[in-house]
Amino acid sequence: ESIVRVYYGSTDRTMLSASNERRAAKIVRHPDYNGETLENDIAVVVLDRAVPRADNADYICLFGYSKDDTLVLARPMYSAGWGSTVPIFGSLLYPDKLNYVDLAVRAMNSCFYILDSSLQFLFNPITHVCAGYSASVGKDTCYGDSGAPLMVQLNNQWFIYGNK
Repeated sequence: ESIVRVYYGSTDRTMLSASNERRAAKIVRHPDYNGETLENDIAVVVLDRAVPRADNADYICLFGYSKDDTLVLARPMYSAGWGSTVPIFGSLLYPDKLNYVDLAVRAMNSCFYILDSSLQFLFNPITHVCAGYSASVGKDTCYGDSGAPLMVQLNNQWFIYGNK
């Protein structure tokens, strides 16, 4: 916790300001986290003080709902991160500006199809979400975007898309 810093209010890493920095007061990992399978690989970072809401800093809501909810699935999903913009491992190039991509939620068997059979044990269709496009579309998250949220906007409010 002592080394974790959270910056808010900018999507450009070169514009980060100490006045927009918070420290982690506590990090709470999911009680059922499994380091071997990465099941429940999520944590809550409790900040040392609140982040004020502003035009460039807002909250995202967490709530559970059915993965089959047609109201949610009819909306575009987004992911954002500072992952490499070069898709070749060994030639990684990390941007200064936050990138985002719209993604489609797909049927679970789509993810099994693209995963190597030796990695399929990492994918649990009960707790995981399959999102993305075929390679021909040319849109995806990138190396270094692991842990990025899958988000949906409902009634002008952003929510993390996930399971109950």
